Amino acid sequence: MLKLYSYDEINAALCVWECINEWTLDPDEKIDKWVELRDGVGTLELRHQSIELAQWLLKVHSLCIKDDPDIFDQMSFDWEVVPHILKFAVDADGYPVIYEKDLPNVGNTAGSVKAGILKDNWYAIAYKAGGTCWGHEDLINEHADKTLAAFEQGADPVEFVKDLGHHYGLTPQY
Repeated sequence: MLKLYSYDEINAALCVWECINEWTLDPDEKIDKWVELRDGVGTLELRHQSIELAQWLLKVHSLCIKDDPDIFDQMSFDWEVVPHILKFAVDADGYPVIYEKDLPNVGNTAGSVKAGILKDNWYAIAYKAGGTCWGHEDLINEHADKTLAAFEQGADPVEFVKDLGHHYGLTPQY
């Protein structure tokens, strides 16, 4: 029977396939577990399953924007949103899954996606603050444990970076 797909489903499938190709063929972006999967099931099967992955991804995306319509603002769908969601298409051991029956729960995945974006945004603000406040963008990377603790405690990222710089006697750039 002929299956018809919407424009969004086709676009998402193409974006998923593009992401998979990047993760399996681009020497700078390769993810070993995705390469193993491609080698195991073959390119044809992986490309075919990008349709199922896209439909799952769109369900996750819909749940995310239902709760927060602006969550993906300032993010490119194909280069940022798709990889961010697709990285959660894994089993309990962290291996990628491509079949509908194996894909993680959509609701749980949406929660993980939203949490990841909040963390990424917090870190981006803190990273920028390191450069703006102290002329030292890598400050949070040099103090990764303290930075993670500050994020988990709900600290304001700019205030955290200011306090961190003062603690280490850095010279302000502002």
